Amino acid sequence: MTIRRLERQWDSLNNYEKRAIVKEAKERLAVKRLIKEEMLMMEQHKRTCDLMIREERRMIREGYSRDQINEGIMDMLGAIPGSYMTYLKQYFIEMILNKLGFDTDSLLGYALKNTFENMEITNITKYFGKGGCEPLVGLILESFQEALQEKGVDMIAEKLFGRKMEGFISGTGREMLMNAIRDMTDQFRDPITRTVCSMDFASLGGGLKGMFSKFTGGSGPAAPASGAPTVPKV
Repeated sequence: MTIRRLERQWDSLNNYEKRAIVKEAKERLAVKRLIKEEMLMMEQHKRTCDLMIREERRMIREGYSRDQINEGIMDMLGAIPGSYMTYLKQYFIEMILNKLGFDTDSLLGYALKNTFENMEITNITKYFGKGGCEPLVGLILESFQEALQEKGVDMIAEKLFGRKMEGFISGTGREMLMNAIRDMTDQFRDPITRTVCSMDFASLGGGLKGMFSKFTGGSGPAAPASGAPTVPKV
């Protein structure tokens, strides 16, 4: 009876209505298929997190140097097809911003996020757990300062003085703002150094797995808590 009723309802529709229903059904199937594929991909990424954690622990147990561990794990991850490395980098960036108390929608958060996104992840992970991060942190802060000076000087000036820095007087004022930017960003040298130098793949992989688990279900560590100076939204 139900099938016959549906057939009669279908027959009562005009061609335009039938095409619209068929189109909507196809779109729903496509969305369901995409969601299923994304969920399967996240499950695969969770297994990669576990593999990364186990590999690091194995190499530590067998006495490998920190340089060997960092290089070996990145070589392993680089050989895995798919988007895992992209997720790993993005999670690391979000973790850094979280620890520094940066609002990702603020000028400072935007500038620092772009600084990390323009860096190769291997140039960061090679310093994990080994100390001697000063050259890397110096490069990060220098790029951070340049990004702020390029994008933010006029914005900061407008907030402070109600207009952009133009004309003869602006030369001195702009230099003062640039010096203030350098002084302000330098306070994050120690927090960034501690975060990068103390980071390991187990912590990074555990946090990333926890993020995936929020979507797929299952256990996983929570995202890292914030720390370091809190920066107002600029």
